[in-house]
Amino acid sequence: DLFTCCEEEIGSIAGVKKGHCVDAKLLEQLFPDVDFTDEIRPTRKGCGCYYSIDIGEYNTCKSKCLYCYANR
Repeated sequence: DLFTCCEEEIGSIAGVKKGHCVDAKLLEQLFPDVDFTDEIRPTRKGCGCYYSIDIGEYNTCKSKCLYCYANR
């Protein structure tokens, strides 16, 4: 499956589904013994991410991918 977050134009293409970078429903399936929040807390327009706490640090990734928060 192909998913997108915050890209409504791409999400309208057949076969592309609305996704979430932080998806509590998926995490609940993967880790059924852990309670996850059901609170949506968008970080930008069109975002459907669930509430989360960032444990990473900026500017730590050496790969320099454009979409990676570790490069900002």
